[in-house]
Amino acid sequence: MQVPGVAWICKVIGMNKIEKAALGLLESLNWKCEGDMEKTPARMAKFYQQELIPQAFDFTVFPSQGDQMIVKPNIFFRSRCRHHFEPFYGTVSITYIPDKSIAGLSKLTRTVRFFSAGLLTQEQMTAKIADFLVKKLEPKGVMVIAKGKHLCECKPGVNEDMNSKFVTSAVRGIFQDDSAARAEAMRLMENG
Repeated sequence: MQVPGVAWICKVIGMNKIEKAALGLLESLNWKCEGDMEKTPARMAKFYQQELIPQAFDFTVFPSQGDQMIVKPNIFFRSRCRHHFEPFYGTVSITYIPDKSIAGLSKLTRTVRFFSAGLLTQEQMTAKIADFLVKKLEPKGVMVIAKGKHLCECKPGVNEDMNSKFVTSAVRGIFQDDSAARAEAMRLMENG
């Protein structure tokens, strides 16, 4: 028989605490967790664990063969507002100009997923993605643009039409000073 590792035990203990908290929340709102809602606290615990705890990954890099712009537009993200606990979701577009290394293509998507997990603001998420890519790739420049819909803004009396988007950007390196490079990156991200 295999003995569970420490990480597995901690995960189970943490999940049990989250499940008990979810049950307490539902009961305090006068929802009885019976019948088809019997497993709702466990489902909530699993959901919040997946949504709020970033999943670690290996960031693979390869030698760069040139200095052309690399663009990965419209990476889907979803997150939770740290002020309202409401979901927000949208897309992140990333452009960078490599110096010595390039990222494995899936690693850009994993980077977005990692930094969108948790309770944060869209501004924080955008800046963290850019700073992480600068640290890992040491590129000539990075530009990250996030476009999100925030459900906290879609409540009655605020903006009920759900058509507005919130746009944030983080610009590093050459894109800060070279307006032609910045314009090309913007065009490629918009048309991607």
